[in-house]
Amino acid sequence: MFRSLANYLAPPLFLTLLCAGLYLPGLGVPSLWDIDEGHNAQAAREMLEAGTWITPTFNYQLRVDKPALLYWLQMCGYLTLGIDEFSARLPSALAALLTVLLTYALGRRLFDPATALLGAVVLASSLLFSGSAHFANPDALLNACNVLTFLLVWIGLQDGHSRWLGWVGISTGLGFLAKGPVALVLPAAVVLLFLLWTRQLRRLLSARLLQGFFLFALVAVPWFALVGSETKGAYLRGFFLKHNRDRFLNPMEGHSGPFVYHVGSLLLGFLPWSVFLGPALWCAWKEWRRGRAANREVPSTEYPVPSIQNGVQATNDFAPGTCCSLLGTPTAANREPSPEDKPRNGAGYARGTAYSVLGTPLPALQFLICWIAVYFVFFSLSRTKLPNYILPLYPAVALLTAWFLQNWRRGELVVPRWLISLSLGCWALVGVGTSVGLLTASGVIELSLLKGRSLPGLEVGVFLGLLPVLGAGAAWLCWKREATVGMLGALAVSAVLFVFSLMTWGAAALDVHKAPRTLVAQAEAKQLHREVRIGCYGWYQPSLVFYCEREVQQLLSEQQALEFLRSPLEVYLFVPMEIWEGLEGRVSGPSRLLARQRCLYRNCEVVVIRNR
Repeated sequence: MFRSLANYLAPPLFLTLLCAGLYLPGLGVPSLWDIDEGHNAQAAREMLEAGTWITPTFNYQLRVDKPALLYWLQMCGYLTLGIDEFSARLPSALAALLTVLLTYALGRRLFDPATALLGAVVLASSLLFSGSAHFANPDALLNACNVLTFLLVWIGLQDGHSRWLGWVGISTGLGFLAKGPVALVLPAAVVLLFLLWTRQLRRLLSARLLQGFFLFALVAVPWFALVGSETKGAYLRGFFLKHNRDRFLNPMEGHSGPFVYHVGSLLLGFLPWSVFLGPALWCAWKEWRRGRAANREVPSTEYPVPSIQNGVQATNDFAPGTCCSLLGTPTAANREPSPEDKPRNGAGYARGTAYSVLGTPLPALQFLICWIAVYFVFFSLSRTKLPNYILPLYPAVALLTAWFLQNWRRGELVVPRWLISLSLGCWALVGVGTSVGLLTASGVIELSLLKGRSLPGLEVGVFLGLLPVLGAGAAWLCWKREATVGMLGALAVSAVLFVFSLMTWGAAALDVHKAPRTLVAQAEAKQLHREVRIGCYGWYQPSLVFYCEREVQQLLSEQQALEFLRSPLEVYLFVPMEIWEGLEGRVSGPSRLLARQRCLYRNCEVVVIRNR
């Protein structure tokens, strides 16, 4: 019993330690990234200072961009650990850890423990997902709520009960409080598409569906009702109309792109594992089609429709002719799996269940395909595009990649050797591209497209590119010796070290080129015990409000800037150096330049001027 318990607890413990090592070191070292982190961290601080858990503000004006769940968690961090960058980002790191553990739990249900563990490691060490764990915005929270929703759905379908309809009301309600309607609409679309594809829509004809809506409303509606009341509807109009409807229908804040935008964003964000993404998606679709065709060759009436076991669909609610009731007399390609074919967690397959040629339950592949397709198509249709929008499909992509690699490793999936060689070569090219990119960004390699812009100091990290190269080399040697377990281990280790290095050293290296925290410290513009005014003209970053800990006035014209410097109070003006050179001779009264720093985002030198 103790050995079984240890075997069950070991993977979650390992994943917890892995995520802690990946996400916590250096979490609070870089200053806030603008614009999102500056907005979110300061909004939570202002709510804490105002003693309210209802109305979010930024720069002491109503903020309608996001719901309150992230702010609440950041406020808890501020109360416990103090107000700083670490506390602002800690909710995202913990949510990413939860997502990894939930992905492992879902993978066990869909496939087997080995595939689940590899899928969780793939997810944890993918570039954009790790970045979300280090970033103070709601994406990691939404991701955790989504995976929890899909896990609850799959457990309910697998065990043949309808209680999941109630539980998902809670998980989607929490997601709604994290980021809004996408937490409800898109998971619902995935489930509807899956049930329609497998002819199981009757599963929704349950009184528990009403229970699910009630629990969703119980979780999500009260805060929206309160904030709508306090702001006389201004928050609701701004959030639902501008930041949801208009963001989908029109490009906002310059974030536009073609329909295929997210193909590139997924390939980059899922690095280094995206080198296996194409083969994994193709093989999953191909296996589903082959398994479906094989199951059609057999009468559907010889066996009763089974209950779901380990990813297999459930109960006599399935209509004859569905993909889970098409399996009749076992054949070479489509039979009741023998013990050696069964999942490694020991769970058996029920008779009458449809499988792919590999013995994978077809519903597992269908579920992941629906998950990926819905999110990818929806955000491709959206006119506003950002790479992090498709982050909720990363757990599905990670599990599908792990399924591909594990079936290939076990010899159950025949893959051309040239394809494996190409994938390992692309893995090495990730390292080469990283080194070349760092040398180019630092100015060591001159590129006319950059127009002389450079970030000196990044060339020191050129050796980070060796990590994927060495990982690919070690994996190739293991593959040649037919040690496929060692091959996957080498790739996982190199991915973890590569992403960890980028998230820690890379973030710190870029931080020296960011202006707000440095300028405020050099100019001593954080004056908590004296009445001063802070203003910006021609340059502004939201994190400036966080570091000054007071309202920052945005000046819109030269006349306003000159009048600001004539104020009887002590003022600090943040302005680009080139603009200040044109203003300096027109200032009536004393002024002093206190600090200067180049801005990473605007590629200009910013100075701080005091009027006395």
